[in-house]
Amino acid sequence: MEASKLTEKTRIIAHALFDGWVSVRGSSVYELGYCNKNRALVDQFKQDVSKAYAAKPSNIRLRKNGTWEITYCSKAILKDLLDIMPTYSTRNMRAHLPARIMKAPEAYSTFLRVFWDDEGTVNYYPQHRTRKLRGPCKPHALRKQLMQMHRFLGIVTREEGSHFITIGGAKNFVKFQKRIGFTRGVHVGLAKYGRSIWAGCEKATLLNLMVKS
Repeated sequence: MEASKLTEKTRIIAHALFDGWVSVRGSSVYELGYCNKNRALVDQFKQDVSKAYAAKPSNIRLRKNGTWEITYCSKAILKDLLDIMPTYSTRNMRAHLPARIMKAPEAYSTFLRVFWDDEGTVNYYPQHRTRKLRGPCKPHALRKQLMQMHRFLGIVTREEGSHFITIGGAKNFVKFQKRIGFTRGVHVGLAKYGRSIWAGCEKATLLNLMVKS
């Protein structure tokens, strides 16, 4: 990847992998898409694609469930992305990052921030003595690669359940905040089950509370 566009390309690849798609349908539909309830991340994606590929979105819309969706229809963009990675679907249990990404440690912080922006939860419930960061990643090889990236940055992770990456401990939280962090404007979403007392709070703010507690 071009050094001058490394940050933008890294974010595009990671967003497409975790909350997006790179889709070829038939011989005429070539689509890059991304969806997220945080408009700040969709705007960031738009800016990154503009800088990396000088492309404008084909469509931006707000779904009925409150999720923003942005799409691009470009054969050239898809060819470039698929040359980097053959699949962007985490439903593919063989999904993994290619060597060219793993051999670019200067991109690890950017890549991991996208993972935590898109997939991560901040579990901060001091009344229950619960303080941890948690993010799902089902493909085994990809999960191990993400943990390797954290280890390179000096952050200890562990596997929880069948497919979660978790971070715990005060020293780890401080390192995470300094070396990865969350993008400003990314908020805690509504809980799928029950109610979240932190819904609507920025993840970065909640992380800061956890670091100081």
